[in-house]
Formats: sequence, C-alpha cells, structure tokens
Amino acid sequence: MRSRWRKRILAVGGLACVAALFGCFGAGLWFQGRKHTRSGVPNNHWATREGDRYYYVHRGGGPVEDRPQYPLTAEQYRAWEEDKRTGEVLMVLAVPFLPAAILLGAAADRAGKAADPGATPDGAGVG
Repeated sequence: MRSRWRKRILAVGGLACVAALFGCFGAGLWFQGRKHTRSGVPNNHWATREGDRYYYVHRGGGPVEDRPQYPLTAEQYRAWEEDKRTGEVLMVLAVPFLPAAILLGAAADRAGKAADPGATPDGAGVG
C-alpha cells in the first residue's frame, strides 16, 4: 500500500514539474513580447544604447550604423531592458524542470512496479 502512495506522489510531482516548465517558459515568452509593447519598439526591431543615446533598429540588414535608427527615451529603453531580462530569467528557470519531471516519472514507474509484484514485463499478471 505504501508503494502505491509513493507512486502517486511521484507522478503528481512529475506533472507539477511539467506544469512549472510550461508556466515559466510561457511567462518568459509573454515578457519577451511585452518588452515591445511597453517600450514602443516594433516587432522585428531591437533597442540598443550608445552612451546617453537610446534608439532602435531593424533586425538584420547589415551594420547597425547603416540602418535607420529611431530614437527612444531613457524610460522606454529601461522598460525594454527590464522585460527582456525578466523574460530571459523565467525561460532559464524553466530548464531544470524538464529533467526533474523525467526523473520523477521514472521513479514513479519504478515505484509502481514495486507495488505490483505479480506483474510481468509484458504487462500480464500472474495467475
């Protein structure tokens, strides 16, 4: 009886890790999109800074100096950096949940096999 509870607890822990993985990654993506909205930088553009000068340019297309540069305020740039950093941290935090979910799932599988000693490898019971 104790092994069945162990299996259930491990399985629920594995599912919680999967939920946390998708939750953290999804929240990170949301912040990556939000940085464009809060800062006013259009999609397919990125914000940058040179000293006290803040601006954004189109992604790709040669050297930054040759592309049109659109001015930003310091507040818009701060919003861009803040949301970018938060999104990156959340996506990195999602990474450890994948191996944790795999390990908990494998442990739950082993605990389930220990709880049912009459089971054979092909799934048919004895008797």
